[in-house]
Amino acid sequence: MKKLFQKMRAKGGARRDNLQPGQPSPTQAQVSQRPQALTKVPQRQAQSQNESSQNEKPPQAMVSRRAKTLPVYITYSDSLNVSSMDDLLTILQQPAYKFAQANPGKFVRFTPPSLCSVCFNLDPFKVPAEHNREPSWARSEFKIRDDTPAVHFRIDKGTDVVESSQSGCLTCNMVVTALSGFAPGWEVRPTFIHVFLAPGLPLVVRLEFGSITSLFMWSEDALPAFGLVLPEEQRLKLEFVARRNDEHPVEIEIYRPSVVQEEATVGDAALWELIRHIGVASDNFDHAGSHDSFLFIKEHVENCLLNHQCSRGASRALLPDRVIWLKSPLTPSGIQLIEPQGRIFGSYIALSYCWGPVSPTTFLTNRESLAARKAGIDYHDLPPLLQDVVTICRVLGFQYLWVDRLCIIQDFRSDFLQQGPKMGDIYGNATITIVSASATTENDRILAQRDPKWDLMSLDISANILGKLQFSMRQRSHRLGSESQGGCYGRISTRAWTWQERMLSARTIFFTPSALKFECRTHSIWEGVRAGGDGPLVERAAREYHAPGMVWAR
Repeated sequence: MKKLFQKMRAKGGARRDNLQPGQPSPTQAQVSQRPQALTKVPQRQAQSQNESSQNEKPPQAMVSRRAKTLPVYITYSDSLNVSSMDDLLTILQQPAYKFAQANPGKFVRFTPPSLCSVCFNLDPFKVPAEHNREPSWARSEFKIRDDTPAVHFRIDKGTDVVESSQSGCLTCNMVVTALSGFAPGWEVRPTFIHVFLAPGLPLVVRLEFGSITSLFMWSEDALPAFGLVLPEEQRLKLEFVARRNDEHPVEIEIYRPSVVQEEATVGDAALWELIRHIGVASDNFDHAGSHDSFLFIKEHVENCLLNHQCSRGASRALLPDRVIWLKSPLTPSGIQLIEPQGRIFGSYIALSYCWGPVSPTTFLTNRESLAARKAGIDYHDLPPLLQDVVTICRVLGFQYLWVDRLCIIQDFRSDFLQQGPKMGDIYGNATITIVSASATTENDRILAQRDPKWDLMSLDISANILGKLQFSMRQRSHRLGSESQGGCYGRISTRAWTWQERMLSARTIFFTPSALKFECRTHSIWEGVRAGGDGPLVERAAREYHAPGMVWAR
């Protein structure tokens, strides 16, 4: 069988058919990680900036880092009929879609000359088992298939990544450059780094400030110290981790933006092979109350109701004993507390939130205000959080809302004892439960402009005459790996009552500081994924290894 790929070695016996004197070998091409990268780009301006003139003055947020010469192996198909360097360079500059419908990288491929002992080339298939600290993070966080490989390894000294990048490791250089965009100056401080990898998911890098030291003891030392008799040739490892409590870890995710098919060249496709496991995604929305935000909610709620096992057999339920009616014809604002008393079927939304401090002015229902609530509620009398929740219900087309402080008489113990045991039905029968994770009190809004600190940054890697790679990065608000302990959603994660409401709910929408999250009993997905992309290059990346249809937590 004819060999598909012919290898061009970096040194010695490199294939140089008809190369002109003085021409650089592509195997020794200067690969420079030059952001052009690390430019903070507001989402609404990203496209126009990408199309702007190359002669514009670089933004101040730009960080430039040039690696040493990086040797790469180039393999190419015999079907390309390459006889000279000029032939190869011409092919690298051709649109990728002209060469392969599904995988343009199969015609020309770049590979690193060796496996980096620090970052393992960011390849989940090449991380040694003894370095994999927590392979279950991807399953607990994203509910991906059990047989999808996922790794979590730690680099005990941040300086190791810096030194490796200076020695020419492309992927270490990418990590160093990315971290510098969010934590300038980290390279000269004591740090250690966690790396999370899984095919089709983003690369997640967590930078912690502190130091790690290890002490190894053989059996003769461990016995008097700890009373342990170790197996022969087995050592006891003691690990000491010092963290700075005054500095929070910096956690970022790096992903491939959707690429228009016509914009990718064969050289770009070949370069993707160097970092092919990083997943494809799209940018987050600027505002939690944007049109796109509501489309995200509608899409995933409808998908669950129509297609998920957890919704089979579900039907409209009886409304709770009290509920807020949002389309009442009897009040100017259309808001009224009603008492169906088990006589009305309907779809409704429930709210899970933190009350915050309670004062005499707190808006709630008690025995004194019950009659007034039933007569009608003025929208402008509601605290900001409840105003936003009413808006969400109306935009999504729901006319009933359940909020504990309004639907349970707060100073009437017998009413609480009657309604408390019904919480399972109230939250379980709600079509959606809204979790106000970005609000700490009733005075905080959840339909708000996102803080600029969650804005994305671009990371571009240009490889001289070969091609380029384009990534996007953003800081995460949600620590990866915490989902197995109930998640890390701010103050709301510390309350047993709200945790119970989440467990009881059939479908939940989390409004977090940086993104929306949909969760049901079948799966969970975060705002930001656009499965499949816009062309063969990114479609293959998104489908690779089962294409987990999930996006990561932030």
